[in-house]
Amino acid sequence: MLKTDRLQGYFHKVIVPEYRPIPLILFAIEWQFFPDNPSVYHFMNVLLYALTCWLLFLLLCKLFDKKSLLFPFTCALLYAAHPIHTDVVNSIKGSDEIICFLFAICSILLMVKYYDSGSIRDLIIGGFFFFLCLLSKENGLTFFILIPLILYFFRALNFKKIKTIVIVLASITLTYFIIRIQVLGNLETREIYDFNNRTFFLIHDFFNREATAFYILSKYILLLIFPHPLCFDYSFNQIPMQTLKDIPALISIFAIFAMGIFAVINIQKKSLVAFAILFFLISISVVSNVFMSIGAAMGERFLYIPSLGYCMFITWLLIRVIKTNESMKNHLTLNQFISGNQYLFSVVLILVGLYSIKTFSRSKYWKDNYSLLTHDVTISDKSAQTHYCLGNALLYEKYPAATDTALKNSYNNEAISEFNKTLDIFGGFPDVYASLALCYEQKGAFQDEIKLLDSAIKYYPENVNYYTKQSFAFLQIGKAEEAIIAGEKALKINPDFQKAYTNLGYAYYATFDLEKAKTYLTKASHLDPNDASSIYTLGLVYSALKDTTNARIYLEKASKMSGGQGR
Repeated sequence: MLKTDRLQGYFHKVIVPEYRPIPLILFAIEWQFFPDNPSVYHFMNVLLYALTCWLLFLLLCKLFDKKSLLFPFTCALLYAAHPIHTDVVNSIKGSDEIICFLFAICSILLMVKYYDSGSIRDLIIGGFFFFLCLLSKENGLTFFILIPLILYFFRALNFKKIKTIVIVLASITLTYFIIRIQVLGNLETREIYDFNNRTFFLIHDFFNREATAFYILSKYILLLIFPHPLCFDYSFNQIPMQTLKDIPALISIFAIFAMGIFAVINIQKKSLVAFAILFFLISISVVSNVFMSIGAAMGERFLYIPSLGYCMFITWLLIRVIKTNESMKNHLTLNQFISGNQYLFSVVLILVGLYSIKTFSRSKYWKDNYSLLTHDVTISDKSAQTHYCLGNALLYEKYPAATDTALKNSYNNEAISEFNKTLDIFGGFPDVYASLALCYEQKGAFQDEIKLLDSAIKYYPENVNYYTKQSFAFLQIGKAEEAIIAGEKALKINPDFQKAYTNLGYAYYATFDLEKAKTYLTKASHLDPNDASSIYTLGLVYSALKDTTNARIYLEKASKMSGGQGR
């Protein structure tokens, strides 16, 4: 896990530029003790999120130690309740975002303690947590800038200590990049065929790319202000390409630059609004696609850390508008704390109540893939990915689970509809054709399956599965010679692909080339000793060759494997 990229094993001979070993180690520990039990993963996400919110409150108390608990309490409460976090907490994969921010908060807390006390122990442990933050997700790199910025805004200036902290952070960052280059630099890379990176991949004009990126930034801000509707996917082509002639893009560029200029101008004043803006812009910079394409156009998960900047701004705005007294540092009871700020808490509780209603209503759709996809496809109806995922849920989950033939056919037809919608939006992804081909296989339309697999092969000629499935389809319509050609192509890509040997064995058996059939089926049975079908057919081949001893051995073996039901 420490020696490979995040998606090792998910794609054949493909790596992604993502080095995140800590989430993988967390998943491995969870699997070791609770295998195949997703509820444990969800529980851990909720637990880690709760821990993050608690530590965030402690950090804000530390930063605002000269004032009352009003700002830390209100800000942490708004952050904990904000519905934008449902994506990260409900999705098991979201643990990388959660632990990245969790380790970042731990690092900041200890760096602040070092800044206040000069304890080298706090500096070292704080540096270690920063390293864990980097190993959790690339977003952690922004804290190389944010940690010194936090110290500048919330503490009296001490150049010597800031310099020491910067040197420590720089050394750790350099170490991280050396490890990352060593790990990812030795692995084979190739383009991943999905919809996530198409939005910016297909925009070749630099200015149009930037206009689209800034437009997405404005959508992020609007989602923070009014988190509805929420969706798990915003990939191609849900967000239309923007140009410098489009009014929404121009407004977005103006607004973002205005925010940035205001923040820079007010840095010297140590304005809390300036800090909130800078925290948002810096933390979202690495996922904004403004500086580089990250492979995803937009995602609510990317707001998990930047949303703190928004919560700080809203807290400041509420306190300022309601004119609450922050100088009350000590409160004897909780009742005095609340009653002394009743107008503020009335507004905050209304806001938190609305956030909570949205969080609960949104979370129910994360029950399973089908629930999430059938809901979100109505929101992200122009997204190829959403339609594709719903098609897969229908094909690989609902169809196999259905026992009624009419219901199975209904799910299969719905899947075909979703895959066709996917291709209408963008037709350049091979797995869509392959999934659609399987739908037609289940309908018995093997000629259509073969044509669709031809399209899949056109876009991804190195995929061994496409040739193997095509070989099987040719066998179903009695074209053994074509099945042999497709099977041989599969073996050129992967000489140890068991299904290719099986299909070739069937094909040669169909053409009465019994010796070749025996050779390929023997190889198939060695590669997968539990494949009863290959073993059964091998028994038939030996029977045709008049080798009754081996025929009986393999046929009896196949019968035992299939519970006495023969093939």
